[in-house]
Amino acid sequence: TATSPGIIYNDLLIMGMRVQERGDVPPGYIRAYDVRTGDIKWVFHTIPQPGEFGYDTWENKDAWKYIGGANNWAGMSLDEERGVVYISTGSASFDFYGGLRKGQNLFANCVLALNAATGKYVWHYQTIHHDMWDRDPPAPPNLVTITREGKKIDAVAQISKLGFVFILDRDTGKPL
Repeated sequence: TATSPGIIYNDLLIMGMRVQERGDVPPGYIRAYDVRTGDIKWVFHTIPQPGEFGYDTWENKDAWKYIGGANNWAGMSLDEERGVVYISTGSASFDFYGGLRKGQNLFANCVLALNAATGKYVWHYQTIHHDMWDRDPPAPPNLVTITREGKKIDAVAQISKLGFVFILDRDTGKPL
């Protein structure tokens, strides 16, 4: 189920999805579809598979086979000029019990930057490691420009359920 609209980039529709937060749900992979044919053009595994960046943040190396969630339910933002889509991801399932998913659990509870054309990883910032309180980002990342020491910096602003606002460099993901 989609709870938020996707992003159109060139001829791609980039979509997240809503999944339940039980233990028997699929992972919330990010997918891009060809708008003319409906074919899947790329998939980003929000629960990394063997050989992918972030796989080592899951203590159980088979977690990608049975852990769900880490989905984009709150929406995403696009920087067309950079060709980057910014995505907030939800908690991994089961959201109030982490015993079956020990570790940092990338890419759950993240602001994630992906190349919009290819789905390739650019950077991430995880707001909560191994979340057991359902404190995933509740809104899409906002693209903003801030002024620091007289210099304008393109940034991503992500609100949290804890009342924090994370301000990240749009190119690197480093906190500002």
